[in-house]
Amino acid sequence: MKIPEKWAGKIVFAVQAVLVLVYVLFTFWQDISEKRKRARKVQRQEEKEAVRYTKAKYRLKRKNLKKRK
Repeated sequence: MKIPEKWAGKIVFAVQAVLVLVYVLFTFWQDISEKRKRARKVQRQEEKEAVRYTKAKYRLKRKNLKKRK
């Protein structure tokens, strides 16, 4: 099957457009996954700090209770 010459340019343009679209979607998806990964890391760190703060607070309370006795 032979492709008419007047279609050749349009086909090349369509293929290039599809490739650009795939590239843009891929980079967009990669950026979103990177942001999610970073957000999870920050959230984990915040949770660790909250636990550390709570433990320190209770440790201090126990210490103060022992001092009172």
